[in-house]
Amino acid sequence: MKWINHKILTGSIVFFLTGNPLSTCIAIAGSIFPDAIEGFNFSSPQWKKRHRTYSHWITPYLIILFTCLLFPPYFYPIHLNSLNLSQLSSLLFTAIEKNKILTLPALSILSYILFFFTSGAILHILEDALTGKVPSPVHPKKRTLSFKLFTTGSFQEYCFTLFTSGLLLFVKIFLTN
Repeated sequence: MKWINHKILTGSIVFFLTGNPLSTCIAIAGSIFPDAIEGFNFSSPQWKKRHRTYSHWITPYLIILFTCLLFPPYFYPIHLNSLNLSQLSSLLFTAIEKNKILTLPALSILSYILFFFTSGAILHILEDALTGKVPSPVHPKKRTLSFKLFTTGSFQEYCFTLFTSGLLLFVKIFLTN
């Protein structure tokens, strides 16, 4: 799947589920991570050989996601879902400045960011499974998970993204409270 479609689809899914623009932006950043860490030399044989192997192995991302649940944001008295980027960065940098990064509030904030970033990466992998094979949860070199509904960059991919995102946003905005 193309990056633009990863960003739009992931953003729509996370906004549909949370209704929070900050969580959505963090997940959108995570939605391109699995491809970005592979580098940008898309035409090289070495890149093509490595593409959708370790960077697209869902298991480490799931471990990170579940680890984030050890420091849930609700332990912190401020509801992180209602914070904006300015407030969140202020709280985090204050904790760093005072060498209190290992306190529960700071860990909760880091957990919040990492949770949504990792969610974006997981959605990226699942979205890639719509266009081809991604690694099995058991082994990163065995590409066995695939739904193969369409090919990467095809007209169908763009239509799927537009329709799914449009539907999710329509339901979120017009049919939910």
